[in-house]
Amino acid sequence: MRVFSQNGEDGILDYIFETSGLVKPGILEIGAGDFSECNSKFSNFLRNSGVYLVDSHAGLSQVYEKYRSRRVNSKFFFERVWLDQSNALEVFKSAKEKLGKVDLLSLDIDGNDFWILKQLPLNEFEVVVVEYNPTLSDSEPVSTVYDSNFDRTKKHYSWKYYGATLEAFDCLLSQNEFFFLGATSQGTNAFFVKNRYKELFKSVIKSPNEYKNTDSREARDEQGNLSFVDINFERKILKSLPIVDVRAY
Repeated sequence: MRVFSQNGEDGILDYIFETSGLVKPGILEIGAGDFSECNSKFSNFLRNSGVYLVDSHAGLSQVYEKYRSRRVNSKFFFERVWLDQSNALEVFKSAKEKLGKVDLLSLDIDGNDFWILKQLPLNEFEVVVVEYNPTLSDSEPVSTVYDSNFDRTKKHYSWKYYGATLEAFDCLLSQNEFFFLGATSQGTNAFFVKNRYKELFKSVIKSPNEYKNTDSREARDEQGNLSFVDINFERKILKSLPIVDVRAY
């Protein structure tokens, strides 16, 4: 169900909250944009969930003031910051201090996502949502190379060199007591839930193998225009770029 999210994450997350008994979850959303289209807004409106928004977006502060005045009963905070390995943990600590708890982490920064996730205390979360990039590989747990100034629009003309594969996130999170529940049908955002809830979701759990590709057609050509090429062509144009097997870390 899509209300404020891009690909139906609103309905998926509300189902997860309802099934797991997270009635009023605390949410840390890293990569919230301007809060107009994100993963925490629906829960904030529907469940009165406390949210802590993080982004470097210039308009985040204005949007925050607009919505804060309407959400008088909920905890609603923001931090405008460029996130990297050096400040990720401090941002989390600030979110936990303001919210009291952080049940859900939503991470989508189109760059160092795997490396930022690795810096965070995963034992603190009940649910993790991450945007993954199947263009990097159809089966391997790989990520782009860490760069504190990562900008996908400058790394490669296609804008498709960023983030990490679903297998990379599954590798990290499965080692930290999470199971992979499933992903959006478009093949963009993946949902991981703490193992203690696994029995509640046993009838709907998917395999990462079901999400090899994506329906997204957002690659650019060398002139900066949308090229609408399929994922196999995307993989060909990225094959010379460096990637890291996360199992080595």
